[in-house]
Amino acid sequence: MLLNSSAYIEYAKNINGNILLCGHTHHKKIVPVEDKQIIFCPSLGLPQDGEEYGHTWITLLTSTENTWKTEFVDIKYDVDALIDDYRKSDLTKYAPIFSECIIKSLQLHGDLAYECVVLAWDYAKKDNFTGGKILPEKYWIKAAKALKII
Repeated sequence: MLLNSSAYIEYAKNINGNILLCGHTHHKKIVPVEDKQIIFCPSLGLPQDGEEYGHTWITLLTSTENTWKTEFVDIKYDVDALIDDYRKSDLTKYAPIFSECIIKSLQLHGDLAYECVVLAWDYAKKDNFTGGKILPEKYWIKAAKALKII
């Protein structure tokens, strides 16, 4: 929705309230639409707004008498400690390639996970994969190698 302004403007026009919150967008942004606001709340873990390594954002809404005040609060964190914790988690056993995508994204402050998902599905479609919503690991591996994640 972030990339399709006509879609989010239509959504905003059709809500009863005056704020439409859009979460997990990886970007912080406020868009006025008539008497309403669309607030794009960044992803806590992988912000994509060009901030330096080890920073993320939370969205803070504060109520006043007749309105809401929006503030994006910068939070610093220890990326290396987070990566160390991540490597110790069970997720790395169940989704090894996706886990490496997240780790590499944290290191490079990008969104390689999204790129890997898209590329893995492209490879699966070209291979006429019809096995449902869970991709076999071979497509993840191929995408991760193409993106130099592994």
